[in-house]
Amino acid sequence: MQLPSLCAFVNYIRVVCDADDAAIAHSLNDLRPGTSGQDLKSWAQTWMMRQVRLHVPPPIPVEDAAFSLIVGRDLARIGREFRNCLGERLAEAFLASTIHYLWTDAPGGAAVVALSPLSDGGWFVEDVRQARNRRLSSSAVRELRAALSKYGITIHLLAPESGPSPHALRHLINSWASGLDLSDDDDEEQDCGGGEEEAEVLRHLDRLLAGINGEPVPDGYYEDETETA
Repeated sequence: MQLPSLCAFVNYIRVVCDADDAAIAHSLNDLRPGTSGQDLKSWAQTWMMRQVRLHVPPPIPVEDAAFSLIVGRDLARIGREFRNCLGERLAEAFLASTIHYLWTDAPGGAAVVALSPLSDGGWFVEDVRQARNRRLSSSAVRELRAALSKYGITIHLLAPESGPSPHALRHLINSWASGLDLSDDDDEEQDCGGGEEEAEVLRHLDRLLAGINGEPVPDGYYEDETETA
């Protein structure tokens, strides 16, 4: 870190960190001539961990209790709680190239909202994740859009794709079952209609659909197991 860069960094510390000139001077005394690049990095990261405010006006007013700014040590703490890589975004948060908020009112559990700046001075939602990197539901995305639109923050997130509906699953499976060839090519005398075999396949499909839909298992599901027990 060259001297002009170091001076700029020190001035930046005065703005975003809770530190007075005495604390900064004491910290600078640890940077002796010949300090390695790794030591400089550790020194800078120590100050980044002490960040308490942004150097730009916050995109979301502090009066909005539903959103809490995440900076400094809180990045690592919340990253551990959510089991994500938020703690590695220290430099981005320090420079406000990405700003993170904890949305405590998110449906389904608190979520971390990442905001990035636009060239016109506005902000947009870069990403939103709940614990373990879960994406928001469609309804939660709508609520977030409504909550942030009053601050001029845009959001263009894609909600996670939902699985096919039970009706669609039944249609697909029934279509597949109707096309099954249950005949035995090695036995020319066997009835190619496959009535009993097809009925058994459909019974198994009904059981499969019941499991997918969370419905009670159809009667007779355990008959075979009971007879052989």
